[in-house]
Amino acid sequence: MKLLNFLQTHSDYNEQIAIKACKENKMIKEEAYLYAKMGREKEAIEALVKNGSNFSETIEFALQLKFSDQSLMWENLTLIASQDNGKVNELMQFIEQIPE
Repeated sequence: MKLLNFLQTHSDYNEQIAIKACKENKMIKEEAYLYAKMGREKEAIEALVKNGSNFSETIEFALQLKFSDQSLMWENLTLIASQDNGKVNELMQFIEQIPE
């Protein structure tokens, strides 16, 4: 989490090199953060999901990233969830917990 904090509070680094380093070291949340920062939101969600993150944690982290287009974020989460019944159930349970 120290690296994630650094990435969030500094901007004097090469994002492409940072993504490569995160991938090589399996720093999934950091990689997702960088993709989101670069406006590559679908890749951010895919990085979280494809690397074995708990889907509920993926949703929570995606909400923390404050994507520029929340509807696109939900569309990507739904698309990914639709490929796995277990993820559909997790997504539905998460949505049910959101206060109106």
